[in-house]
Amino acid sequence: MSSFLYMNKNVLKYLSISSFILSVNPVYSQTKKVPQLKSGGYVQEETGSFKFKDQIKTVTLNGAIEQGLRENYEQQKRKYEDKILELNWTDSKHAFWYPQISLQLTSSSQRVGRIKKGEKTGGTTSPYPSGNLAFVIEDYTVFNWGKDYLEFLNSKETYLRGKQKLLEKRRILKHSIINAFFETIMYKKISAIKKEQLRHTSFIYSMNREKVTLKKVSKREYYQSRAEYLRSQSEYFEAKRNTGTADETLAILLKDPVGTIYIFRERLKYIPMKTTFDEALKYAKKDNLNIKDAKVAVHIAKRSHDIVQRENLPLPKFSINLGAYTHSFSTSTYINDYETNSNNSNIELVASIAATWALTGKDGLFNTRKTTLSYTARELAEKNLEQAKHESQSTVRSKYYSLTNLQNELKVLDARITTLQKLFDTVLDDYLKKRTDFQDFRLALIEQSTTEAAYETLKFLHLKAKLELAETMGQEDFPGQNFENLAIREKGK
Repeated sequence: MSSFLYMNKNVLKYLSISSFILSVNPVYSQTKKVPQLKSGGYVQEETGSFKFKDQIKTVTLNGAIEQGLRENYEQQKRKYEDKILELNWTDSKHAFWYPQISLQLTSSSQRVGRIKKGEKTGGTTSPYPSGNLAFVIEDYTVFNWGKDYLEFLNSKETYLRGKQKLLEKRRILKHSIINAFFETIMYKKISAIKKEQLRHTSFIYSMNREKVTLKKVSKREYYQSRAEYLRSQSEYFEAKRNTGTADETLAILLKDPVGTIYIFRERLKYIPMKTTFDEALKYAKKDNLNIKDAKVAVHIAKRSHDIVQRENLPLPKFSINLGAYTHSFSTSTYINDYETNSNNSNIELVASIAATWALTGKDGLFNTRKTTLSYTARELAEKNLEQAKHESQSTVRSKYYSLTNLQNELKVLDARITTLQKLFDTVLDDYLKKRTDFQDFRLALIEQSTTEAAYETLKFLHLKAKLELAETMGQEDFPGQNFENLAIREKGK
């Protein structure tokens, strides 16, 4: 609210003296060097001896989310990660279900030229090609006591979890964009609050600087106003620095050019938490990322332990040798032949045992260390799952408790802001009429700007806590709510 509405006629004469101060930008436009005045005026430039080339861009929340999910580098890399997952899974699936069929071409060494003729020529390499072209079908395992099937199930579950994690990373990216979008808005609003604070202190300082020469204010009050002006300037530039950092963070997520400065026509709509604690806990137990990872790790560890146990038994492996069709060629022979073994073309179901029990060295006596190791890995995976469940429940409670308290604080701050605005206007009017001292003006101004900045900060922290809670629950949005609806159009923009 503009303080000039409350000025009386006694201070109008100071407006002509300090009119260049009360321009559109209260800190002397912050881009031009202002001469030092006899009374010790101080102005810090907003830019240094060089300027960045910035790009201005208007952005909405929906536009930012759409662009980020399409252009973000990490999201683009996930397309290749998905392709690698698919190829690896296809390999695992075909290796388990189908026999390995291949074409093999081998040839003996063939002389293509002679560099030097020697005295001995008994082992001269033939200048003619010879070799084999074979259509080979590898041994096909019919039954292996489930060992290969357990390995297949491990590969399948790893693949399915990998696909889920790619979608979860996309959701995390969306939440990061929403967080960065509203964080940048928060810093810009705080910057505007600090700019308004600086405008007030700039006016009072410039007024007292003229008054002190006329001995209408004490030197102490003059230096108090100067110190307050400098403090406000420090807070303003700190807010500007935070705004620049937030702009850059959002630009990275959206893959915008470096130095993009965003203009927002939306603001964060404060909506209290509607999801109950029990609902949040139920979703977290089922969809929490850490719990899902831990469950998969437990399943894989159990199967791996089963495989080790079965490998330690002398169980026969049943397989079929489907043989190979071979075409042998040379200068004198061209033979087409089919064999499963040497001089044998019968297709037979065979059983074989291949078991090794260590007596010394690696794996321990009768593979006891190997078995114990797989069992210990299984126990560790189960303990990790137990920990993930406990931590997720603790995180849900912590975030929910934080949200409840933030909502209570926001109610109080909302009421304080209205009161403090009226208090500051009254104190400013009294100070200009010499009915109160500078310290009352200073305290009222600081409390007003601090409370307004705290309200914007807590409103953003409330959103951040909701995003973190949704991530703990493994959800993109809360049931019946949508984070994209939290951005509402600013009036007049």
